[in-house]
Amino acid sequence: MLKMPDQEKDKWCLKQDTIQYFNTTASAYTELHSEEQQLKYRAALPYLPAKGDAILDLGCGTGLLFSLISTKSLFVGIDISSQMVIRAANRIRGYSKGHVICADADYLP
Repeated sequence: MLKMPDQEKDKWCLKQDTIQYFNTTASAYTELHSEEQQLKYRAALPYLPAKGDAILDLGCGTGLLFSLISTKSLFVGIDISSQMVIRAANRIRGYSKGHVICADADYLP
């Protein structure tokens, strides 16, 4: 059996903690962090690509950014937390240009 180097093991343990934290807090995330996230997104919006370009949101969380760009572009959100992805998928339901994927940003599908 292959042994994982300590540095990689530490990185994986940190990711597991992150997944657990966001899976646990996903149901309250939008309520707790929406205002702060919206301020960040609005500051970044002028720098996003023009209509028709694709936007990749790594760490998309509950998909709050999608609500601001849903009519502009193809949106792909990726998050490592399955519970965050479920909420993002519910947010983008009905938009053909929106997609969410549960994946690790270090190892994209």
